Amino acid sequence: MAPDIRDIDRSPDDEAGIHARERLLDDELRRLRRESDRVGHDIDEARKDWERKRADRGVPGARPHEDSPGDPLNEVAGNWRGTAQAAEEGGQG
Repeated sequence: MAPDIRDIDRSPDDEAGIHARERLLDDELRRLRRESDRVGHDIDEARKDWERKRADRGVPGARPHEDSPGDPLNEVAGNWRGTAQAAEEGGQG
């Protein structure tokens, strides 16, 4: 790992120190850009995965609001319609 920027002489008269700080900042900027690209890629992959799952009717709960009444998928996790009203009626809301 590169030395911490605080470990370098910050004197404005010390040209070598200024150049060393510039190199450290450039290295840090490159590292942050790589990390940003990696995170962006991960987000894109997660979004694509979710879209594939949303389109797959075999994934329970992926599209509960679009399921028709009586669809067996409504009996699987993800169908919470009416739970607030039932909780209120049962004294839990």
